[in-house]
Amino acid sequence: MAKQVPAVLKEVSVSLPFGIGAAKWQADPTEQNAAWSLYVELVTRIAVQSLGTEQGLLREVLNSLYTLFGTTREVLKSSGPKVGASRHSVGGIAIAVLNRLAPIYDSLAPGIGGVGSTAA
Repeated sequence: MAKQVPAVLKEVSVSLPFGIGAAKWQADPTEQNAAWSLYVELVTRIAVQSLGTEQGLLREVLNSLYTLFGTTREVLKSSGPKVGASRHSVGGIAIAVLNRLAPIYDSLAPGIGGVGSTAA
């Protein structure tokens, strides 16, 4: 049986929510690892799951979003400057998403006790 050659990601193109726009860049191993870590952190949170009206609590959703800020900072810091801060880099996109989420979080959180006081 012939051995399969693994696919190699050379270019990344994404469309982003919150009016952030779209980005395209050449894949770099450091950015790939950071992007994967951030992707896993985001898609596995209760805040992005479809829940019925009788499922989940707003406090759990907000707490999940709140911890995403610290987790994202840690991923970016541990990945180093290669992930970038420019608008079309993994770091820049992650920062833009957090900056868009912060006002949403802050507008919902005051009415819920037990979650962080500020997102940023």
